[in-house]
Amino acid sequence: MTAATYYRSTTTDVYSAEFTISNDPELVLAILNETRDHLDKLGWGADSCRLCVALEEALNNALYHGNLELDSKLREGARAEFRRLFFERSTMMPYQGRRIYGTFRLSKETVEFVVRDDGDGFDPSTLADPTVEENLDKPSGRGVLLIRAFCDDVSHNDKGNEIRMSKTQSNGQP
Repeated sequence: MTAATYYRSTTTDVYSAEFTISNDPELVLAILNETRDHLDKLGWGADSCRLCVALEEALNNALYHGNLELDSKLREGARAEFRRLFFERSTMMPYQGRRIYGTFRLSKETVEFVVRDDGDGFDPSTLADPTVEENLDKPSGRGVLLIRAFCDDVSHNDKGNEIRMSKTQSNGQP
């Protein structure tokens, strides 16, 4: 794994964390695994998996599309080109120096995630609807669709390089 800074605060009822990581998929995986463990301990049940899918999509969007500026269209056909550009940009400036920042607050009642990258941002309203027939075979837009489906509240900053996601349990149940 490469550069990571991680701060944790844990009680029996609340887990909070703040992190800064480099563009390393292994660090994304480590964050997801730890988050899933805490969600399970807090009793989020089946929603634990859905919330981790939303978090994974946000982290991967920050890494691949935000910091490394890799176009989703590369995944539609030339996956080898996508991988080649990933490895190339991971070692090139300005991409190499970019980071992913996150904060979490997990409790038995609510989950809050904030993920930000050093990229130029995007306008989420310009995403094509992945449920429209002509877009069904395209991978782009699905991540944001999943995030919106699995979280109660989703918002972006004006620049489009930060996403805030939250979910509240209803009647004590996720």
